[in-house]
Amino acid sequence: MYNGVDLVSFNPETVQGCVRRMYRIGPDEVVLGFVGRIVEWKGIDTLLSAMKRVLAQRKDVVLVVVGGSPQRSLDLLDHYRREVANGRYSGRVLFTGFRTDVRPYLKDMDVTLVPSVAPDPCPRSVIESLALGTPVVGSATGGVPELIRDGYNGFLVKPNDASGLADAILRVIENRELRRRMGSAARVSAVQGHDAVEVARRIQEIILETLRASRPHAGAFRLALSG
Repeated sequence: MYNGVDLVSFNPETVQGCVRRMYRIGPDEVVLGFVGRIVEWKGIDTLLSAMKRVLAQRKDVVLVVVGGSPQRSLDLLDHYRREVANGRYSGRVLFTGFRTDVRPYLKDMDVTLVPSVAPDPCPRSVIESLALGTPVVGSATGGVPELIRDGYNGFLVKPNDASGLADAILRVIENRELRRRMGSAARVSAVQGHDAVEVARRIQEIILETLRASRPHAGAFRLALSG
C-alpha cells in the first residue's frame, strides 16, 4: 500500500503557483524544486553540488528549496543558506523555509528533485508532484523507485551522485517535449496509483478481511465504517 493524495486538492488545473510571482522568476526560466525536511540524509549537499554543474551550462535555472530543519536538530537550513551565499550560485538557489501548504510551490516547479542519500520510504513530495503533473528526478533508493518509472514520469539516479543528478536534470530541462510528456505521465501515475479515496477503500478492505478471518460477525464493523 502506498500513500495517497487528494486528487481534487492537487489538481494541476486549479492549483495556482506562487513561486514565480514571489521571487520574480521569468516565464522562460526553469524552476527546479525540493520539498521536504532539511536533514542530512535528504541529500541537500548532493543537490547543491549538482546545481553548480547545471549552472555551469544553463544560466536560466533556479532551484527553490522548500522546508525547514526539524526542532531539536542541527539547523542545517541556516548552514545551507550560508553555503549558498558564499558559493558560486549567482543568486539562483532560494530557500523558502517551512511551509504548511506546499501546493503553490510545487505547482510552479518544472522538475521536482528527491536526492535522498539513504532509503526514503515513500516521499509525499513525489506523490504530490506526480498529482500536479510534475516530473521527478529522484534517487534510486528506498521506495522512490516504486513511485518513479525511469524515463516515464521522471528519472532515477544513483544516491549521492551529483554528476548523475545534474545529467538527469539537464536531460529533462533541455527537452520541452520530454518534460511535457513526463508531466502528463506523472498525473496518470497519481490517478492510477495514489488516489486517497481508493487507498482508503483498499485499507478498509484489508481491515475487514482480517476481521472476517478472526471474528464471525465482522459485518457489523462494515456497517459502522460505511456509516
